Amino acid sequence: MGISCCFCEVGAYENAIKIGQSAVEMNRYFPGVYKYIALSQKASDDCDAAFSTMTHAVSNETPWEDANKIEVKNLYDELKSLDTDNGSNEENTDTACLDGMFLDLMAQSNGYEKLDTSSSTKSMASDRRNDIRLTFWTTTVTIGCYLDHPIQGKSQLFRREVDTVEVEAVFHNPRVHIGKGYQHVGML
Repeated sequence: MGISCCFCEVGAYENAIKIGQSAVEMNRYFPGVYKYIALSQKASDDCDAAFSTMTHAVSNETPWEDANKIEVKNLYDELKSLDTDNGSNEENTDTACLDGMFLDLMAQSNGYEKLDTSSSTKSMASDRRNDIRLTFWTTTVTIGCYLDHPIQGKSQLFRREVDTVEVEAVFHNPRVHIGKGYQHVGML
């Protein structure tokens, strides 16, 4: 990993990627093992490969270590903002939040387990933590929260047209009031 860092720092990106990928093959869980691969791919103008690398980092790189999860998220955010600034990614904030990599990263960093949704005919992702399940419909930009309400028992709450800030808030606290989903008597 140190050699990959050195190659990246001196601009030998192809070597940094090659050595970094060898390090991943040896130990994909090692903290920081994906960083210089992604940075080298970004510097080589291959943002798609850099995003793909960070997806693997989210899934594999020390998911049990909170400090490393934050570092991985920060690098992902940095790559995403640079890509948006360059205009190569024309997503708006409403749909960007339901990008698969972002959802995987948020699920990992908040202790959720990814559920298999491959049999669904809808474009969706679903995650579970204890008795809470979050389902994301990517085409309608909707979150479904399934949880136990302290008074009402098992409950469902749907929030439509969410953005990245709201998705993060729901991952941190699925009961959070973000101004969407809850209905007051006057609204009915």
